[in-house]
Parts: sequence; C-alpha cells; structure tokens
Amino acid sequence: MNNLENLASQQNEEEEYALYRRAEEIRKQYNKNILLALESIQSAQEKQREVQNKRENSKITVQPILPGTKFFIKAVGLQNKHEPKLYGPYIIKGQTPNGNYWLKNRKNKNSKIKIKFN
Repeated sequence: MNNLENLASQQNEEEEYALYRRAEEIRKQYNKNILLALESIQSAQEKQREVQNKRENSKITVQPILPGTKFFIKAVGLQNKHEPKLYGPYIIKGQTPNGNYWLKNRKNKNSKIKIKFN
C-alpha cells in the first residue's frame, strides 16, 4: 500500500507541475500577445494619423487671401429654411502673423476670424 500511496502522490505532483508549466506557458504567450497587440495598435494609429494629416494639409491653401477681397461665410450645422445659408459680405482687411484674418463687415465693424478652407 505504501507504494501505491507514493505513486498516487507522485502522480499528483506531476499533474501539479504540468499544470504549473502550462500556466507559465499561457502567461508567457499572453504577455507576448499583449506586446504584439500594442505594437499593432501603435502602428495603426500612426498610419491613421498620417492619413488624417495628409487629408487635412491638402485642404490648406498656400496663397494668402489678399486684403480687399470680398467673400461670404457659409453657415454650417442644422438650420431651418428661414435662416441664412451664407453670412456676409465681409472684406479682408489684413492677415495676422498666425494666419488668421482681420475682417470688416458692412457696418465697418472689425472682427478677427480664423478661416478654414474645405
């Protein structure tokens, strides 16, 4: 009987060790997959950032708008049929060092606005 008990306890120890080894394998694989996933996410984010920057930069005009140019500002967002689709006319008075423009409206009131080209 002593041999059978030793054999049973030895099998239990082997099973525990095998279970421990398998848990370690799973832990290593999990950590490896986490690192691969993070690298993949960072790579995808960088690609998306480049695409967005290219798309955004392609909308920017290189030529500044000359002072004295008349233009209208398009209203964006939801509007009912009685609201105007365009505001203005405005006249460009000058450009700030940051790329914004000084505007003058019909009543000769000055205002500063950043113009985004679409």
